[in-house]
Amino acid sequence: MKKLTQRLISVLTAAIMAATALPASASAAAPDEAAETERLIELVNDYWINGHQTPGGYNWDDATYFVGNTQAYLITGVEAYREYAVSMGDKNHWMGHIGWDSGSWTNSGVFHADNQTCFQTYLDLYFLDGDESKISRVKQVYDAQTAAEPSDWWWWCDAVFMAMPAMSRLYRATGNSVYADKLYDYFADCRRNLYDTEYHLFFRDGGYLSSRVEGMKNFWSRGNGWVLAALAQVLRDMPENWEHYEDLLTTYREMAAGAAACMKDDGQGNKYWTQSMLPTYPVADYNPLGYETSGTAFMTYALMYGINAGLLDADTYLPYAMGGINYLKNIAIQPNGLVGYAQEIGAAATVATAKSTTQNFAVGATLLALCELYKYQGGLSYAGDLLPYLTWRLNSTAVMQVGSGNIFCGGKVFPAPAPVEAGGVWLPLRALAEAMGYTVEWDDGGYASVAKEGRCFTVTPGAAAVRINGVRTELPAAPFESGGVIYLTAESAATVFDMTLQHSGNMIYLGRKLQNLLPCEAGAESVLLNILSSGVLPQRPAQKEKGFNIPSYDGQYIVSGPSVGSDTAALPVELEIDMTGALPITSVSAFSVPQPENPPASAFDGDLYTRFASTEFDAIFDLGQLSHVSDIALSFWKYDERTTSYALSVSADGENYTAIFDGKSVQGNAFDRHSINADIRYIRVVGYGNSQGGNWTSLLEIVPFG
Repeated sequence: MKKLTQRLISVLTAAIMAATALPASASAAAPDEAAETERLIELVNDYWINGHQTPGGYNWDDATYFVGNTQAYLITGVEAYREYAVSMGDKNHWMGHIGWDSGSWTNSGVFHADNQTCFQTYLDLYFLDGDESKISRVKQVYDAQTAAEPSDWWWWCDAVFMAMPAMSRLYRATGNSVYADKLYDYFADCRRNLYDTEYHLFFRDGGYLSSRVEGMKNFWSRGNGWVLAALAQVLRDMPENWEHYEDLLTTYREMAAGAAACMKDDGQGNKYWTQSMLPTYPVADYNPLGYETSGTAFMTYALMYGINAGLLDADTYLPYAMGGINYLKNIAIQPNGLVGYAQEIGAAATVATAKSTTQNFAVGATLLALCELYKYQGGLSYAGDLLPYLTWRLNSTAVMQVGSGNIFCGGKVFPAPAPVEAGGVWLPLRALAEAMGYTVEWDDGGYASVAKEGRCFTVTPGAAAVRINGVRTELPAAPFESGGVIYLTAESAATVFDMTLQHSGNMIYLGRKLQNLLPCEAGAESVLLNILSSGVLPQRPAQKEKGFNIPSYDGQYIVSGPSVGSDTAALPVELEIDMTGALPITSVSAFSVPQPENPPASAFDGDLYTRFASTEFDAIFDLGQLSHVSDIALSFWKYDERTTSYALSVSADGENYTAIFDGKSVQGNAFDRHSINADIRYIRVVGYGNSQGGNWTSLLEIVPFG
């Protein structure tokens, strides 16, 4: 059993923090090194998908895997990986927690960070195809959450990874500063409560603030991996001139130093983090060195990203990052692609893990780390399919080149008048606006009206004054008109479109970042230059046949939940029902006193984690209007252990009811389904107790179908 002394940690942290971060440039790695990394990415991801061809639910653990899967797609171009992610989104109806009544979201799982990790993948896929349906629910949830009063949503450190990168992606997708402001507020609250300024590490939650192991503070490896990896992604998304950017960068660098100081070395060049970062850590005969993969992979990813992005000094951190890579390649990844030594779901160090123990989130983290290694090795200079990567990387960004008459935006190329150089660079307004999804109309008064949801402005040639959302604003220079084209300076374009301008050489980027492509992405930049000069997108190569049998859920709506024999999700079992044609319930009238923690609305919130429980159960569910109902499905708590006695009746007017069923539920049936085929508005359920001797009736969900 081993531990690092407090004095050693302090010395290492001080030394690492003294280093100055320098811009990183791509390694001059040989093509075969990058090819080997790409092979490992496919080996790991193929093994996982082959064993889990039915994609998981929206919960954080499955969703974390998909964050890595998406990066694997962007690096390899394997369409089957994207299709797998789309299948997951379709299966979950592009939602997290399936709450129907937004008025009750504050006290439901909709705002719980664990149910928002899937939003990261929804947004990544949106960046690839611009399909608004993929993120409409994401915006709905965060619009409601950011309007709510509390700021302490993230009371445990895992939540920082689960939700913060989704909010930063949504900011990039929309430019709505509310998401940026609130993600910072939520993080600042979490940091204030859980961040240790001595070791520059996070406690898992408030319950561990006073916890000590052999007299030392109790820091969890994966918990700190969650935070460090989240900060890397947020710094990737947010503009460098954002008011909180430097604050988050400081915390990121402090944590990188604190984490590096805790890294173990097995003496064979493999560096790793054990389950517990500072105190004694779990070992066993089958794992005498305390190997642990999930925390190691997350922190290795975060260090590799920092090196690639120039946020961390490469000379200081590369030995740690490559040591973590060596561990993943030599210890964690087995010859068949299984990612082993992954600690199971938990909140602190437990028992040592075995080589054969894998977890979905550890696979996702490993894919993230390998993808950053690939970029460090200069793999993007050898890749043959970079259009998906460029589309994702330059999301919400329009790119032009001086001397070229084309615009690259949203994965498409748009013909446009070439920028004009005359005491600055002047850009064609209409072509630029339409490439970014705006509509442009000429007015008889000689000015152009430009509009998109949430933003509109008018531009008049010869006038520096413009109106943006009705507010008068002065541009750096007055636009001019030539040949029927309105031109405005690049700086003025940044103002009217509310974008950040990067003017590097003859390249002009209008987006939300100051540094759009990194030195390690030189290969992607070469492809971009070819697109702009030719006006033609590169032809994608023939696809690798993977032979996966990925199911299609297009048009379906799935209700999922934990094991019905447990109050917790400790033994997750999906309960699935095709929700195509499901009708919303607008309200419920309960004639019995519900259990306080299990209120009536829980029976129609779309979530099988919750239930409506009562003795002398009697409730009427209202559809809000007369509707044709084909059938009704009901799911009762502990359906696998017991039966529930109940009566079901329906009514069109709320006075005259028709009996549909009076009896017992079928033990083992996740849902009892009853044929109705009538125009009704009201559904009455009367419960008589259960077969385990209680008079409680506990209804997980009631779903009427049209």
